[in-house]
Amino acid sequence: MIGIRYPSPRIYEVMLPSLNIVNGQPEFLAPPSPLTSQHVCSEQNAKREAGKDQLAQDFNSATKILYSDTNEREYAAALIMNVGDGIHYSFRLSTITAGMTWAEASHAGLPAPEVRFQIGALGLGDYVVGVIHIHPPRGDPNPDLNKLPSNNDWQVYNAIKATGAHMAPEYAYSSYIVGPDGTIREYRQDAGFPSRATSGINNRC
Repeated sequence: MIGIRYPSPRIYEVMLPSLNIVNGQPEFLAPPSPLTSQHVCSEQNAKREAGKDQLAQDFNSATKILYSDTNEREYAAALIMNVGDGIHYSFRLSTITAGMTWAEASHAGLPAPEVRFQIGALGLGDYVVGVIHIHPPRGDPNPDLNKLPSNNDWQVYNAIKATGAHMAPEYAYSSYIVGPDGTIREYRQDAGFPSRATSGINNRC
């Protein structure tokens, strides 16, 4: 993702509505807006949020173990949930892909590093429920602002959807950023552009 990061009005701190299963398939219905009425700590919501959050933590641990340049290179992965029977969910990461360093981006004439997501094959009941990537500190001109998603980071949902991949609706999708300080922060796609960085992973019961 590339782009200049900028603030906007509000972060919603809400839980996700439950998924209904109709004829063995999940029924994703857009909730009313704003989502202030959707803060329901059902068992299904808690499982779904906890599963996404755990994948984000798994990604952060794996990249630190597997790669020695996470302080200068972007890495990324998609978060995939299988809805199963609507009660028993399973979660997995897509392939972790390497992006650019700030130096490589500059050499390529780009304003910021670029990274791509490789989703791979999705099975029946698989949905992309989020993405996670690193905003490395080395070379970053504004570490505090770089804790936020860039303009282009917010476009990843539609970019993945355009490939034909099965996507959870926007209210069930999160963008996780590993900031320059190494902290994982979760941003809700349906919350719009945040005005501040979160303290970390949120939206939990």
